[in-house]
This record gives sequence, C-alpha cells and structure tokens, in this order.
Amino acid sequence: MIGFGQIFYFDEGDSATFYNLDILNNQFNYISTFPSSDGGYGSGSTFDPINNIFYITNGFGGMGGDDSTIIIGVDITNGSFISQSIVPHSIQTFEVWDNMCYYFEEQDSATFYNLDILNNQFNYISTFPSSDGDYGSESTYDPINNIFYITNGFGGMGGDDSTIIIGVDVTDGSFISQSIVPHSIQTFEVWDNMCYYFEEQDSATFYNLDILNNQFNYISTFPSSDGDYGSESTFDPINNIFYITNPFGNGGGGDDSTIVIGVDVTDGSFISQSIVPHTIQTFEFQFSLPTSINNTVYNKDRELLMLLNLLGQQTTEIKNTPLFYIYDDGTVEKRIVVE
Repeated sequence: MIGFGQIFYFDEGDSATFYNLDILNNQFNYISTFPSSDGGYGSGSTFDPINNIFYITNGFGGMGGDDSTIIIGVDITNGSFISQSIVPHSIQTFEVWDNMCYYFEEQDSATFYNLDILNNQFNYISTFPSSDGDYGSESTYDPINNIFYITNGFGGMGGDDSTIIIGVDVTDGSFISQSIVPHSIQTFEVWDNMCYYFEEQDSATFYNLDILNNQFNYISTFPSSDGDYGSESTFDPINNIFYITNPFGNGGGGDDSTIVIGVDVTDGSFISQSIVPHTIQTFEFQFSLPTSINNTVYNKDRELLMLLNLLGQQTTEIKNTPLFYIYDDGTVEKRIVVE
C-alpha cells in the first residue's frame, strides 16, 4: 500500500465539524468548523483532487429560493472556505472535478446540470429518462472517461431488487450505459469503466461490475455487525481500495464512534479498520502527490509500480510532460522526460 492516503470527513453533531484521518496511523485531526445554518448540511460530499477541495451542500434556509442549495468548498490544507456557489435547485447528488460541478435533481423531472464554480454559472445538460422507480441518492464520477453515474430501481427490471447503473457523458449529456444488476445497491464507486458496489440485505456483500460488458462478479462478504453499514463510500484509485463506514455496535471507541473500513478490490481482503469517535455524515478519500523533488537517496533495487499524470490518472511515459513515477518502496518522483 502506498502510504500517503487520508480520509476527510464531516460530522454534524453539536456543531458542523470537519476532520481528517491518517489511515496508516489511525490518527484523526480537527480541521475546521462549518458556518452555522438554518438548513441542514447535505448527506453527500465530493472531492476535487485537482484543487484539494472538499465540497458539501447546504440549503442555508432557502437563500436564492425555497429549493436553492449552496455548494460549499473547503480547502483541506488549511480548512478555509474557498467557495459558496448558489443554485436554485434541490441537489440530490453531485460530483466535482477541476472546479466543475455536475449535479442531479429529481422534482418535476430528473434533470442534470453542470456548475462552473469559479464563475457561479449553472447550465442545463440533459433530462434523465422517466422511471417507475426513484433515482439514487448517491452518484459517482469516472474522470478517466468523463462519465457521471447514478442508480435507479427502474420499477424492478431484472428482479424486484435489481438496479440500473446509468452513465451520462458530461460533455454532451448523452446516456452511454445502462447496466442492470440483480441487487439493491447501497453505495458504489466507478473508476475507468469498472464499478464496485455494496449491498446489505441478508448479508453485507461486495461486487464489481464490468460496465462495458455488463458483467458483475462477487468479491467478498463484509464482517457481520451490530450496526448498519453506511450509505456512502469512497475509492482510492492508486491503491485500489474501496472504503465504507460502520458504527460497529454504536460504541466501538464511544457511542458516536465510527469505523472506516477499507477493502482491496482486487482480492476482497480487508486492509484497514480505523476508528474515530465521531458520527461520520459524509467522507472522501484524498491522496497527495508531491510537487517538488528532493535529494533523497533511493533504493537502487526498487521497482516501478505505475506512472500517474497530474490528474492522478494512470498512464504510460509521455515525452515533455510532467509525470509521477511511483515505486514499490513508497517513494514518488516527479519527472519530465525531454525529447
């Protein structure tokens, strides 16, 4: 496991508080307290890894209209609030990548928009198909292919518990995939056309779904628990780890404590269980790539694991382009190979 991962999480109890969690050391730290609000903070969040900003929504008592929502961005490096963008919609679920927010609202119709955060300008993209079932309260974004995903029961197609995972191209609003699985999906993540999802019914079960081939596979069963697993997840694409929360009997480490559980998507093994004494409302995984090169003496026998571009996407060597070389000893080098 490459050792530079952190979880950022939000807890709205006595106050709306923001923390980080160093997963490897199981050490949490206070970052900041969110502004007080007449409306409740949202149950979902998203993270913009390009700009290191954690986003959450809030009704703020109806500013801009009864259905309006403020999208709040907080800089994870210092806890400062860097943006508050207002849209006249009730946002059901949203994702942000490089200062562009994509959000979904389901009222008179199921409508999809984007929001240019820097200019606070929203635009209609498309209307989702009508449905006998409700669209999901969670979404995910595949930055490799610019696709926003959301779930829908579609009235039980494929079985009463079946779910359709719908992908929409954010560049033009076209619907590019509708994959059916015979499960009630509780939470899911997509990265480069591979979906990882969790369902908790008779047992807490974890699957993957090859979206291009509409083929799902069982990965593993989560440990039994006195408490319920969370309705939100996050994904570490560098180490291939899917994270979900569980209170583990409402009291492991305190009545409001929560365990953040990590599972390796390649083999289903459980690689971390970090306890924090908070009720986690929403959380996101963040990994940091270095921005400078030092004079460290490296192990000559180390092996290259992967190359990443500045977006954190795995790539091959490209001339005249800054890339991050990640090695099996945990070291990372930033290089530009000049042609």
